[in-house]
Amino acid sequence: MYEISVHDYNANIHLYSYCDCFVYDKNNTIHFISIGGFDSVVKGIRAAFFKKKNIKIDYWNYRCAQNYHGYIEKTGGYTHNILVSSNVYDPNSTSPVFLLWGNQSPDDALYQVLNTRYSVPLKKEWSKWLLNYLTDNSFVEELFVNGNDNLKAFKLSLSNDELADIVCKAIKNGELIINGENQFDFSKITMTDYLLQNANYFAEKINNLFKPLHNPIKDELSPYLADLLRKPFRSQADAIMGAVKTLKKSNSVVFSAEMGTGKTIMGSSVPYVYSKGKPYRALVMCPGHLVEKWRREILNTIPNSKVYIIENWEDVTKIKKSKRKHIEYYIISKDKAKLGYSFKPAISYSKIKGTLVCPNCGESLMNESKGIPFLEEDFYTRKKSNSNCPSCNSTLWTADNSKIKRYAPAEYIKRHLKRFFDFFIADEVHELKGDTAQGQAFGVLSSACKKTIALTGTLLGGYSSNLFYILYRLNPQLMKDEDLDYYSISRWIERYGVIERTIKEKDNELNKTSRGSKKYVTTKEKPGVSPLVFSKFLIGSCVFLELTDLQQQLPSYDEYIETVKMDSELEEAYDFLAEKISKKMKELLRNGSKKMLGTYLTTLLSYPDRPFDNPPIFTIDELGNPELVAIPPELDKNKLYNKEKRLIELIKDELEEKRYVFVYATYTGKKDVTERLKSILIKAGIKTEVLKSTIEPPKREGWVMDKVKQGVKVIIGNPELVKTGLDLYDFPTLIFYQTGYNLFTLRQASRRSWRIGQIRPVRVIFMTYDNTLQYNALILMGSKLEAALAIEGKFSEEGLRSLSENNDLTTELAKSLVNGLDTSLSIESMWKKVADADKKPEIYIPHTEVEIPAFNGQINLFDLKNIENKEENKIEYKYKVVTKVKKSKVTTGQLMFDF
Repeated sequence: MYEISVHDYNANIHLYSYCDCFVYDKNNTIHFISIGGFDSVVKGIRAAFFKKKNIKIDYWNYRCAQNYHGYIEKTGGYTHNILVSSNVYDPNSTSPVFLLWGNQSPDDALYQVLNTRYSVPLKKEWSKWLLNYLTDNSFVEELFVNGNDNLKAFKLSLSNDELADIVCKAIKNGELIINGENQFDFSKITMTDYLLQNANYFAEKINNLFKPLHNPIKDELSPYLADLLRKPFRSQADAIMGAVKTLKKSNSVVFSAEMGTGKTIMGSSVPYVYSKGKPYRALVMCPGHLVEKWRREILNTIPNSKVYIIENWEDVTKIKKSKRKHIEYYIISKDKAKLGYSFKPAISYSKIKGTLVCPNCGESLMNESKGIPFLEEDFYTRKKSNSNCPSCNSTLWTADNSKIKRYAPAEYIKRHLKRFFDFFIADEVHELKGDTAQGQAFGVLSSACKKTIALTGTLLGGYSSNLFYILYRLNPQLMKDEDLDYYSISRWIERYGVIERTIKEKDNELNKTSRGSKKYVTTKEKPGVSPLVFSKFLIGSCVFLELTDLQQQLPSYDEYIETVKMDSELEEAYDFLAEKISKKMKELLRNGSKKMLGTYLTTLLSYPDRPFDNPPIFTIDELGNPELVAIPPELDKNKLYNKEKRLIELIKDELEEKRYVFVYATYTGKKDVTERLKSILIKAGIKTEVLKSTIEPPKREGWVMDKVKQGVKVIIGNPELVKTGLDLYDFPTLIFYQTGYNLFTLRQASRRSWRIGQIRPVRVIFMTYDNTLQYNALILMGSKLEAALAIEGKFSEEGLRSLSENNDLTTELAKSLVNGLDTSLSIESMWKKVADADKKPEIYIPHTEVEIPAFNGQINLFDLKNIENKEENKIEYKYKVVTKVKKSKVTTGQLMFDF
């Protein structure tokens, strides 16, 4: 046993207890410790670790790590606490530490860390060689262990580039072997050569590793599918069977099915087939405008079913716990599922302590980020930082009885109807991706019901974080097995996404008392997702379905880019405004700031469509005062501009073929163009209406149908209003007059007409002014779409690359304005690639004789690290900015070693 003590001489506080085991490095930093003693003393020492106080064990002083994870328990009047530094078992740490108990193999433990932490592809057979090499060359440090002879600990200090150099040199020298022997000239090998020579081997491995739960060729369909009132297509039936078999081995399944494939009929049929037609209860949560559609679809599909719509929390309290006698579906909108009571602080003030205290444990409430007690104004709004007591973790907020009194339906179901529902169906689950109230309601209901069926048409929006909360709410155990808790989204992004770290170093500003300069590090997520997400988290719980899988005679689907030249007057005004804004944005980008960036870009995207009634553009200077950036030129609002003229021509051409048109306009608020377009089209003799957000979501479908009956041939609206659930069969032509840059919205809205039941060819037209930010936005949207399609199995080489190399759209648009886009990018060719990938039929890979087409261009395997470190154009001004992009673990080269 060792005596452990903490001393605060200023406060005259001295704590003494005992520890039986601890691990530390050469800098005397403690990475693991086991402490025992009286409860108050142990908790005090524990707090000292978290506050990074100096720790004394026997006669020696030790340091605290940056952060710790803790485990605490009470036994026989004493408290036992284990503290483990955040570096332990965290492969994303800059210096990961791994502990070995008993007979654990150090080389196996090292391999697990290397394989997870680094993007360098490795084979498990190399682990012993790597351990010896890294230990001999001081990359691996064995830590000091006191108190346990069966425990060993190691710390790894190694960069990704260093590991890549080590592995590449060892392969070239023959010290590391691939598949028994090195068969290539590694100075000239390309990915194309490697894939072609090993295609059969890859195909065999894939077939052996991934066995489908339901094989449409061999397995029979359930006889209960024949009982459905509406018979699904064969592909839909196979998808239902795959979901049913998935639910028999796990608690959740995801339908990632293309818009128009019939997610409603599939989602509602899974419980019926799973239950073999016996009574069950299913809860459906969907967007508000789809409640009636779900009720209608269920009644038309599921025999002998009853449907109840939950309008408010009082309807939930009326649900009686009784034996199942019927097939029952309860439908609630996602907006109403989350609505609960208002909160007020539950804190109190202690005159003795002179601080705000926790109502449960009575401890002073400390603002840990500032190191000072919380003040009353810190509780004006409810935040994560003031939600729970730092000492006992009890909530610091309670219901406010002075405001509206209601219970959140999701919370009520969790508390009083847990396991009451056999199935929970979550529609449009991509809209529940964030840490929002609706997203939390989704998680609460998923945990309260026995089985969860999630439906989405757009699983990915470009960022790996889009998937984190969805996956955690559907299968928390799987995420915990990956050492990820609910608050580990940063670690998730580091592991499976792309992180950009920007280091800013102020010129000539050096530390006063030591060598070195002051550096500021900021991190942000960039678009990109590792293909490992597919193999680890999706392939075992997702059913993927495309319209082409249904093998129905769907009409053709074509997308067109309509590029319009600006009027000379408009072009001159736009160039003037763009120059002013570009000059200001250059200054912002030099300083690494994105302040007002969205405002500037929105102005340039919308100005060509509304070159009048635009207010002056201001920014805020360093002193907090407004600074004029530009005054948008005021053009004649009574004039008809070229894009408007072309819109009229396009619509008249479509109407001559008796094709009604739905026009999408993104800017419908302060920069609204819908009323102007309506006025212009009516003057041209075209009966037009505008779908506004004031029309309640459940009534939008009926509103559209009524307008068609009244002879309206063109409807204008924001794509956000119709992107999910609304079937626009009467409008086979969709025109994006404005596009915006939201991937989810664009993909969903563009498919509102092309779905089962459509008999006319579908045309989607994207309008843009040439040589404007609108044009740049369409090009960038095309590249993001390729990445989104890739995670759903519609691959192109460029799409795979863009999974981990693209910037966010706002920044890309800003750069395109300041520096211009790559002239080799063609808007027509980019969108043609997207359309081709979207329509590409599935290719079956046989067990033998596989042909793989050659790639366009060749990638030298050993130059991949140079691609990763590719320098961006940097502007030096006030700061010296160094940007490093941390890639996800998987690179193109991983194909070489993972099988």
